[in-house]
Amino acid sequence: MNVFGAYDHTNNQMFTHGYKKKTGKQFLDFIKRVDQKYDSNVKQIFLILDNISIHKSNKVK
Repeated sequence: MNVFGAYDHTNNQMFTHGYKKKTGKQFLDFIKRVDQKYDSNVKQIFLILDNISIHKSNKVK
């Protein structure tokens, strides 16, 4: 099980989702889930990524 997570500092909550694989496709799915979680009033979402290859894959770019 691979888990991606996001921390919302405005309400001190974590949003996580698990995947069987860890690929660029799953990472993009997670980013879309985070985006859908917030309405259009949220203007900025900051991502902190490490140097793992899925963050730099062609699908993600």
